[in-house]
Amino acid sequence: MIYTILPLLSAVVPSIVILLLFYYQDKYPEPFPIVIRTFFLGVLICIPAYFINTYFINLIYESYYDYEITINTTEFLNALIPGALVEEILKFIVLYHVCFKYECLDEKIDALVYGTSIALGFAASENLVYVLNASDYDTTWSTIAWLRAFTAVPAHACWGIIMGYFLYTFKNNKVKSISLGLSVPIFLHMLYNSNYISYSIVLIISIFMAVSFTSKSKRLQRIVIWK
Repeated sequence: MIYTILPLLSAVVPSIVILLLFYYQDKYPEPFPIVIRTFFLGVLICIPAYFINTYFINLIYESYYDYEITINTTEFLNALIPGALVEEILKFIVLYHVCFKYECLDEKIDALVYGTSIALGFAASENLVYVLNASDYDTTWSTIAWLRAFTAVPAHACWGIIMGYFLYTFKNNKVKSISLGLSVPIFLHMLYNSNYISYSIVLIISIFMAVSFTSKSKRLQRIVIWK
């Protein structure tokens, strides 16, 4: 029984731990049931992401095998569309069209909380798929779980924070808000998936941006409350 539960826990716990750590960065935390509901919305978008990603992966490689595109174009499209473009757009749809309708989302830090909640819900679900299919990658579930706990999971959390920050910061300028809220996470995610630059460097940049944006949001919260 324990050998059945351990892979599940190893896939899900990292996302929950990061979510709780970030949740309490908010001086006045959001309603916890709503945060959990948002987390599960992130879990659910893994379903359409799987089918859409699979469709584009097959389409890209079919085009390559039919000599319609070069290997460089194939690698670029594979890094950009399945994963970066598809997943960040799905997260954006939930954050912008669902979470930004919450009455309790009334501070910048709140947008970051919901952004990372969606991202970590997605990361938990995605993690579970990788862990349960570890044999397909000629490795063990524990190896994948440990690796992704310190790479992919925090990366998704950072991109959710970055998305929330831009959407709220420029909320009065819809074009700027949406373009930055989408393009920056997509670009970072694409670089992370590509061979153009080491994923560890992209992760460090993402963490730096997320920490910086969180710090600014917390500082703004203190200033507003003091006033």
